[in-house]
Amino acid sequence: MSCVTLSASPRESPCSSDASAALDLRCPISLELMSDPCILVQSGITYERAMLERALQAHPGRDPQTNQRFAGAPTIVRNTTLKRV
Repeated sequence: MSCVTLSASPRESPCSSDASAALDLRCPISLELMSDPCILVQSGITYERAMLERALQAHPGRDPQTNQRFAGAPTIVRNTTLKRV
């Protein structure tokens, strides 16, 4: 059985919790598994692309999870690492 972890904590073993790894694969907006994960560069947080675009349309210049304002146009890039998982 292989295990993927996206935790930054060095104390956790790579297979310590399949549940926590599954949570890392969920969009923080929809809580659904991401099929098109992308990063909002201004915050470094990964979202499902459609959910992020919808949130930014409703609240321009504001990160959907942190509610922090950012200047300029949002920069969105594909999270190729999560896409491969």
